Amino acid sequence: MDPQLPSALLPSACLVSFTHGSRALLQALAALDDTSLITVITETLQRRPELAPGVVNGAVPDLTYAPADSLIKRRATGRIMQVPATGLGFIDCPELKAVFGNDVYVHKNQVGTFPPGTEVNFAILLSKDMKPQAFDLQPTGPPFMRGKGAPSVFGMKGGW
Repeated sequence: MDPQLPSALLPSACLVSFTHGSRALLQALAALDDTSLITVITETLQRRPELAPGVVNGAVPDLTYAPADSLIKRRATGRIMQVPATGLGFIDCPELKAVFGNDVYVHKNQVGTFPPGTEVNFAILLSKDMKPQAFDLQPTGPPFMRGKGAPSVFGMKGGW
């Protein structure tokens, strides 16, 4: 057991060796009150962030919906590359390329009227194969009114 994890959050069944198997661990976790269980899951994901996409993928959309914060708070900046008429293009974003190993996918409906080479900020959602896909493209320069070139997350101009 990690000595930094508050032992008060864990039932006594968790304090014994985890060699008793995952069934005992699942039972112990299920016995926690909601607040304690959320704390344990959150602490675990903060210590092992590489697990977070898999956990989210397992929960969204079958168990819950993606929070609005996923489109608002974790935005990235990149440059639109060529977008073929067939629909799927890319955004060059060195930060996300370092994490995922490839450029960010973007659908032509999300690109709207932005020409190739335009720097944009965007929300990131993960595709079925856990690759980053851009949504809600916004210009990085002076603020523009919604609908003046950037489609909404639904691919239509004019905002929500």
